[in-house]
Amino acid sequence: MLDMRHLLILLVFYSFAFSQSLLFDDKDDFISITPSEEVEDINGITISTWIHKEKNSNYEETLIDFGGTDSKDTPYRYIIKFEGNRIKAWVEGSAFDGTNVSFLTCANCLYEDLPIYDQWINIVAVYTPNSSKLYFNGMLIGSSIFNLSAESLSIFNETGNYFIGKNATVKDSYFEGYIDEVAVWSKPLTFVDVKNLYENNRSNRFFYSNDLIGFWSMEEGQGNILRDQGIFYNNALIIGAEWNSFSRTNNQIGIQNVTSSEISLSHYPNPFNSKVTLVYELPNPGLVKVDIYDIMGKQVKSLVNDYRKSGINSVKWDGTNFNNKLVPSGTYFYKVESLGYIKTKKIQFVK
Repeated sequence: MLDMRHLLILLVFYSFAFSQSLLFDDKDDFISITPSEEVEDINGITISTWIHKEKNSNYEETLIDFGGTDSKDTPYRYIIKFEGNRIKAWVEGSAFDGTNVSFLTCANCLYEDLPIYDQWINIVAVYTPNSSKLYFNGMLIGSSIFNLSAESLSIFNETGNYFIGKNATVKDSYFEGYIDEVAVWSKPLTFVDVKNLYENNRSNRFFYSNDLIGFWSMEEGQGNILRDQGIFYNNALIIGAEWNSFSRTNNQIGIQNVTSSEISLSHYPNPFNSKVTLVYELPNPGLVKVDIYDIMGKQVKSLVNDYRKSGINSVKWDGTNFNNKLVPSGTYFYKVESLGYIKTKKIQFVK
């Protein structure tokens, strides 16, 4: 039988039909979270949120800043921010010699062409003591490997600062746009977890779990207190940000702008013995994955994992696998996935 705490969480999750979000200006709006209990000796941290930006600000905007003001007391600080039309993520902590260090999640994830603006997007950062990953709409866009001094992480230390929409140390680094659903897990979510987080509908995206240590659904719609529906009561104070009804009605990014639910596929020649051209037509621009699978459903090769324009696109496959060795003759499938839509078609390889 559900207790009142569980019932409250379920009611919040199933109230998506009346969903709200918070609007932040770029001047002085932010959320300040008051930690109630430190979570420590954990092997990872995952931070997820949905945002909507309408323009490129051309300066630094902090989305998430969770941790110590100088990395010394927390002991770790987790940051997600924008610099113009670039997304960055950091983890800061202590090196073995006691000095403070800052690790950029990835040097190659400063994507200039990601469809950041005028649509709801999902951003997830996954941190461990020796690695970090950054996801955009369920797709990995960057990662890094490093070595912090500790074998575990911690968060929600009472001496730290926990801000949404503001940087603890950089002046005038406020976020501009809409924010919805900020969640924190005390574990590193896997690629499958992140993909499910992006693809599942709003009513069942979150579940009661001892790993969900912070969840601000932003469904109150009034007042200046933001309640934490995670397993702790890390309630937050809203400073300046305004309630509004502009929010996602479903989780699929850009669905409201998609003119067709079909991804059109074609290929030539078929059968093929050296190269096959795979042609896919997208109704809208977005992140695209094109993968090859064998008849048993095992992935053979990844051909595309990047942003592509709307309209006709193409990629060639030379019949090789991940190790660049020719696959056996037989039936294969290519799968194209974009904006939540998936289409698969059969091809025949003959040596």
